[in-house]
Amino acid sequence: MSNISLSYHLIIPTIISILILITLLNNKKRLLKTRKRFWVNSFVFITIYLLIVGTSTILDIYAQYNVYSYDLNKDGFFNGNEITLEQREAVDYLINDLSRNFSFITGIVFSTIITLFFFLIGKVFNQNRYYLKQRKQLIVWLFKNSQKGYVRLFKQNKKAWNISKEELLKLSNNTFGYHYGTFLEKHQFEVLSKLERHDAYHVITNYKTNEQDEIALQYLCFGNGKQSVYLFCVISIGIIILPDYYNYYFKSYQLGKNVNTFYNLDFENLLETNIYDLQKIIFTQEQLLLIQN
Repeated sequence: MSNISLSYHLIIPTIISILILITLLNNKKRLLKTRKRFWVNSFVFITIYLLIVGTSTILDIYAQYNVYSYDLNKDGFFNGNEITLEQREAVDYLINDLSRNFSFITGIVFSTIITLFFFLIGKVFNQNRYYLKQRKQLIVWLFKNSQKGYVRLFKQNKKAWNISKEELLKLSNNTFGYHYGTFLEKHQFEVLSKLERHDAYHVITNYKTNEQDEIALQYLCFGNGKQSVYLFCVISIGIIILPDYYNYYFKSYQLGKNVNTFYNLDFENLLETNIYDLQKIIFTQEQLLLIQN
């Protein structure tokens, strides 16, 4: 057996991809002004292709290293007790793994498909930005019509708070519960049975109730550690139907990661807690100023 070598059919496409990517990045400003669509599509294609062939190159090197690790006496050959079931499997993977060995071809196919998908999505949304209102209405419709089904499927055994908006408004003015009530009153909402936590998030984080804030709030909770079927559906569908605010979603996710954990607090037992003290436990002063703007 020889020493580890670089497979030309993998390393050459990897190097070419890196050079093309560097060229695209060096000419980014100029091309974005004159040929924006060309630059974006080229960047998507070459980045995905580089990930595929680059990963395959690394896996190929590792596969060779793994095979040669069974050459215990380092004589370049396998014999005697060096030939084991694991050694045979390692050799078979190195030689016969078609997905890795032909990635320089399949990478072109996959990169083309994904680039075409991004191209079509971009074209649709560039031509239909004035459909923003209709897309937001679709989000509203999905929220409205999914709540009952979600409660029926996933919240059957969950205990409702059994408190009304009027009872919340009777609490002291500085309590979390009172602010919860004023939030409901302001938006002409009622307490959502078994979904009370959702509006509690709005109150504690100051996120609004428009469509982009509803989606961003789920990204905030996701960053904070929350995981649920409904959350994953909202963040997935939200970024597809309303990608216009992706920066806001990402910033909300990052904020959720950086603040203290709040998604799993027992909000029902915190209704009489001072809301400002509660927010100070969760957010730093800088984060409080951020969510208040």
